[in-house]
Amino acid sequence: NDTWYKIKYKNSVTTATSDFSDAIQGVGYDDNSLRALTNEVLLEFGDPYSEEVTRKQVASLVNSAVRVITTRLIKAIPDYRKTTTTQALVADTTEYSYPTRFLKFDSIYIGTSLSNAYKAKIKTGETFDPTSTYSELEPVITMRDTVWEVNPGITGNAYIYYWDYPKRMDTDTDTHGLPYGAEDCIVT
Repeated sequence: NDTWYKIKYKNSVTTATSDFSDAIQGVGYDDNSLRALTNEVLLEFGDPYSEEVTRKQVASLVNSAVRVITTRLIKAIPDYRKTTTTQALVADTTEYSYPTRFLKFDSIYIGTSLSNAYKAKIKTGETFDPTSTYSELEPVITMRDTVWEVNPGITGNAYIYYWDYPKRMDTDTDTHGLPYGAEDCIVT
């Protein structure tokens, strides 16, 4: 059972009291939650009351550890956290955005459906020559900064494969979503 607390402050001189604070969860956090991991890190560090290291600093380090572990898992298990998103290609539009928050880009396939899509060749730092003829069977994309360009004249959809980030832990109850046992690596 979870326990929630509300806090009210009293001024010892004027005896005025504040309104109740928002409810704060006191116990019952999941072992993989940001709160539990932060508490464990502070305890291991010998600073259980966060006098030398702030909880915010620890939370930042915990999120960094999750990202590092995720990257290592992807190297060991290539399909771990690999996902796809689809963007419709619009006539006369050549620039498209990447998905938000991804660890690593994999590939883009272009076609009217995934079953008949062709893998796009990736060129970095180049621009398209509008006088060139491009084949739908051999799509080419250019990647730079946060956008990618599709050859003029190619229609259908772009199927973008990438490895996504684990959800960032911002609140005490957020969990990392990594496989069982990852909390030991995160704390370490």
